[in-house]
Amino acid sequence: MGKIIRGLLIIGTILLLSTLPAHAYWKHKVAVNERMAEEYIEKLQAGADPEEVERPTMRFISHYQAMQEQDRLINAMDEAEALAKEGKHELIPEIELKFQNLEKDPVVQE
Repeated sequence: MGKIIRGLLIIGTILLLSTLPAHAYWKHKVAVNERMAEEYIEKLQAGADPEEVERPTMRFISHYQAMQEQDRLINAMDEAEALAKEGKHELIPEIELKFQNLEKDPVVQE
């Protein structure tokens, strides 16, 4: 009986540890999305025309919290675009970066 319980504990631990990176990787994707949104908003703050600057495409993530963060970033970019179209570049707020220290993937700049 002890061997069965010990075996189940070992198998359970292995399964748990093997899935941790997959569950945490969404945070890295959000960090990349944050970086792209921040660069776009900085361009608009500097006086760029929203019609001439290419808006970044957000990486899709199916995790619930990641989707909420993605909505927050999209809303921030929409607000920045609206203010830039009105010529109020100085009123564009800075974006709050929650996951920036987790970024692994480099952002490709064109």
